[in-house]
Amino acid sequence: MARRWFTIAASIGEIVNDAYSDLVLTATVGAADTNLLNLEDGSVDIAWCTNDGVVAALAGAREPFTTPLNNVRLIACAYESPIEIAAPADSGIDSIYDVVGADFNTFIVGGTLQVTVEKLLNAHGITYDDITAGGGTISYVGYDEQTMLLQDRLLDVATYMTAVPASQIVEVETSIPMHVLELDPDVMEQFRAEHPEYQKYVVPAGTYKGQDKDVETVSVVHMILCRADLDEDVVYEITKSMWENISDITAIHATIAKEMTLDGACRSMVAELHPGAERYYQEVGLID
Repeated sequence: MARRWFTIAASIGEIVNDAYSDLVLTATVGAADTNLLNLEDGSVDIAWCTNDGVVAALAGAREPFTTPLNNVRLIACAYESPIEIAAPADSGIDSIYDVVGADFNTFIVGGTLQVTVEKLLNAHGITYDDITAGGGTISYVGYDEQTMLLQDRLLDVATYMTAVPASQIVEVETSIPMHVLELDPDVMEQFRAEHPEYQKYVVPAGTYKGQDKDVETVSVVHMILCRADLDEDVVYEITKSMWENISDITAIHATIAKEMTLDGACRSMVAELHPGAERYYQEVGLID
């Protein structure tokens, strides 16, 4: 996730810097929750997050958002990606109810993936304590270490928030067929009702070597955000340059190229549009 964010951000920076000599955009590495806190205190001007993280931050609904954030505005909704909880196809772990007692990686603390995975477990009546009480373990590592642990058979369940097919799962499948775990459809219907920022997403059968059926999960929208107090003309220029050169920006990934389109720029309005972005979308007729 962070790798793709950085690559897209760097590409946007190059295009904006070339188009406007008075602007300098530099991409840096961050994590979702930290990105929002940095926007709030003015440490950065523009940042990535997912729509579920933005909802929590604006409401002050969970750690580290002890109070609602006020300095966060939307530039664009970029693309959608599902939450995939996956395991080796030969592991005997076929559904989320099978993870008790498994060695389970929930991803890095401070990112929205870890938060969402815990929400999904809890919605199914499963806690981290249940997993460890059954003899399993909980880890909090990123994609690279997760891949190595799976390949070495030191991890049973891995988590992903990225475009389908997840390149990290495909890498594991050079030696181990994988499948996405089934979630309970009734539980997921209630989950989406309680958390409307999540959308239904179906990972098709055949996406991975070990997956022989469609699997329902939820997806999030990756968002480009900025400080509320960032100059309107600056945000307008950034927004305009980005969308006028979107084919160059999204050349990194076929799925991103299909999903990161101007038509979807306002698909999840969980945060208020920055006036500069709003002006551009009004000019092109996307919004009134």
